Amino acid sequence: MKFAIFCKSFRDDLHRFARLADSVVRHNRDRLPFYASVPRSDRLLFAERIGSRDVELVCDEDILGEQVKQSWTTQQLVKLCVGRTGFADAWFWLDSDAYFIRDFGLSDFVRDDGSVAFAASRKLHLLEERWTEVVRELDDPSTTRPLTLAELGGASASHAVAISRWQRWVDAVLRPSFEARLPRIASFFGRTGPSLYYLPGAIWTQDGVRSFEEAVLAPLRMTFSDLLQYAPWEANWIGEWTIASGMRGRHIVESPFLHIRSDEAIRRARREGLGESRLAARYLGLQLAARHQEYERLDELRSA
Repeated sequence: MKFAIFCKSFRDDLHRFARLADSVVRHNRDRLPFYASVPRSDRLLFAERIGSRDVELVCDEDILGEQVKQSWTTQQLVKLCVGRTGFADAWFWLDSDAYFIRDFGLSDFVRDDGSVAFAASRKLHLLEERWTEVVRELDDPSTTRPLTLAELGGASASHAVAISRWQRWVDAVLRPSFEARLPRIASFFGRTGPSLYYLPGAIWTQDGVRSFEEAVLAPLRMTFSDLLQYAPWEANWIGEWTIASGMRGRHIVESPFLHIRSDEAIRRARREGLGESRLAARYLGLQLAARHQEYERLDELRSA
């Protein structure tokens, strides 16, 4: 099992990526390979900033096979297509404004029998929305129970149907919000279970993403771009497909990262002693909304 850490970044997130890279160097006990994809025009900038850190830089253009403008959609396309390069059998991907807060290794993602973790939860691991639960789970780890297969709900790989031109026309006219499009993904596969969250911190396999292309996209003559136009949530597309395709070689875990979206949540956490060392009892790392925050990490202050 060749397992890796992966991040898609670009020059506007360079200093955040450097913090992530530092955390990988500090906590990567098994020296899992760390790959980062950036625009070709940013590669030298990243190489100079990374210095001696053990990061393998690849270019977005080599992954996508074309020159593209940087956007949220581009970021998702790179994540969806990077498996085509064969860089790993499975990987844990995260964004530039995430960072590790404790040691991690292969056993955090892959069992001895080769089963790869699959992060899925009925609750969003967002500190602002789950404060009481997060603290309770830290105090009593037994309260954290991953979903069972039965709780995922029924889904079928054969349920998927092509997105009609009529639907695309309606979306172009009405412009439904991204959030309004999210439930479409579970419906695409006919899953009848509860709403699920697959972030922060998704764990994908090369076989899983490739089988999605071969078993779903190719017969329907669709592309990843078509899917993201219909519902722009890459983690949910692969998450729902993993369930629909039978969860082969996967086991369910709760998200390994905790998301913190606001400065107010960080200030409250500091007041209440909910720092990185305490959260490390449950989480491998933290995901911030750094573009919208004064604080760059939970335990440190940076200038705006």
